Amino acid sequence: MDVAEVSPKARQRTRLSPEARQAQLLKCAVIAFANNGIGRAVHADVAELANVSVPTVFNYFRTREDLVDAVLGEVERFFLEVANKAHHADLGAVDSLNAHGNQFVESAINQPEYVKVWLEWTSSLRDDVWPRYLVLHNRVINQIARSIQRGIDSGEISVGLSARELAMIFMGSAHSVAMMVYAPETTADGIRAFMQRAVQVLLGKSID
Repeated sequence: MDVAEVSPKARQRTRLSPEARQAQLLKCAVIAFANNGIGRAVHADVAELANVSVPTVFNYFRTREDLVDAVLGEVERFFLEVANKAHHADLGAVDSLNAHGNQFVESAINQPEYVKVWLEWTSSLRDDVWPRYLVLHNRVINQIARSIQRGIDSGEISVGLSARELAMIFMGSAHSVAMMVYAPETTADGIRAFMQRAVQVLLGKSID
């Protein structure tokens, strides 16, 4: 999301319904956390991006803990939605992995603020956020592992590792993709190609 679309300071403040204002503030909060960090972003950062007063942000997120909770909840929703779109019984295991990889890559390229918050969250070992990350991590791992197990059971996948081990390797590739987004020499096409090759390696297939 382009910050300029959210926070043009020259534009007059617009009256929004409470629901629309909360959605706007939450989008700005994700950007603020991506820019400033989970441990440092505050209500004033959100207010500046949304072009509203700081008290307006406090009206919707009473404390910093509420703000952190809302942002992490939005990031959870975002990545669970990416996984849910890819992993369902109508797709074969290999197609599910490719779909998940492709959707994650496009998310990383087009909505990097979500990926940046997620990337920091994966290494934030503080007691206030780490247990919640582990819950999200395990939910996504379990979805991937179920697809892989279907592939193992059907003979579509034949690799000498368990479904959960393969799912964890897949998540490791996603982590690498997230880091590549912020490497100045990396291109969008290069990121897409890396993810495709990572899935091939995961499945024990030769790389063309």
